[in-house]
Amino acid sequence: TQSTWGQQYWISRVVDMARGLAKHQKKQRNSDDEDEPRERERVRNRGKDQETSSKINWKALLFLVLVVLPGIAGAVMGAFDFFAAAPRQVSHRDRLVEFYREHNPSKLAEVDTVLKKYKGREDEMFRMLKKKYTDH
Repeated sequence: TQSTWGQQYWISRVVDMARGLAKHQKKQRNSDDEDEPRERERVRNRGKDQETSSKINWKALLFLVLVVLPGIAGAVMGAFDFFAAAPRQVSHRDRLVEFYREHNPSKLAEVDTVLKKYKGREDEMFRMLKKKYTDH
């Protein structure tokens, strides 16, 4: 299914954010040597930080709900539309029975014989029948 402009916009935003995160992680790896004293301080103050670290980041949660959820919902709905719209396969036999019912009911007894005769050439058979019975 085709994505809407809004979905494309948000996908590009998420990709940009991921690129920014990758740059940040690269900087972080490069600055690890400089951060050793800060890390020791962080370990000492870990008990103090537990109170603040258990809080929910509502802005991030709201962002996820408003940005990610509609994209996922759109993808799921698109998948349902795709599979619901898939045409049902009708057998050649059912198609021929329906054709003879409409155009020549006396031939219904010969359906299997006709199918054997045109096995592998069913499209040609239907073209010929259509020409014979509908082009007067």
